[in-house]
Amino acid sequence: MSVYFPHPEWQRLNERFSTDARPELSEGGEWQFDVQSNINDIVMLSFEGLNNVPQAYDIRLVDKSLKTTLDLRKHNRYAVAGRGEENPKSLALIIGQPAYVDEILTDFKIVPQEYQLSQNFPNPFNPSTTIQFGLPNPDRVSLKIYDILGRLVITLLDDELKDAGYHAIVWNGGNDNSNSVASGVYFVRMQTKTFAQTRKMLMIQ
Repeated sequence: MSVYFPHPEWQRLNERFSTDARPELSEGGEWQFDVQSNINDIVMLSFEGLNNVPQAYDIRLVDKSLKTTLDLRKHNRYAVAGRGEENPKSLALIIGQPAYVDEILTDFKIVPQEYQLSQNFPNPFNPSTTIQFGLPNPDRVSLKIYDILGRLVITLLDDELKDAGYHAIVWNGGNDNSNSVASGVYFVRMQTKTFAQTRKMLMIQ
């Protein structure tokens, strides 16, 4: 796996592109980067050293394609689905004063007007897939996978409190015992106190 900043205009130094990426953070800054993996499985990103960022600044990780944002001060890990070297994942790191960060996130239109459970992608998949859902307000969410006979395969979220906005969970095709499931039709069900929806998924090995 590799994480890189795709800026060919940077100067080449010792066979690597390099530049000073530290701006004067009067209000804030944004850094876009790509994650590339040679596996088709979950890639877990971990962000360290965040305590060095002044407490006055918010730190957010943004996935523009999924319209999701993660407060890295609360959770410093983020899972993405590896899709091979030819399909890098683009993310953005935003650091700045709360008003600056809120203005950028507003431009992403990351808060839906109603509850949503999107179709997983890719679909069909092997073995990992991304499940996206949206909340218009903070709410407790359960997200579970069932087989075609209605048996519970795995619980991805168990009545977990989530902020308003879009969220994404990567399922690697495993069950609650961490064993890989067989090819076939599966169902993902999202449930809150006032909303429930189910989507059909197809796993092909």
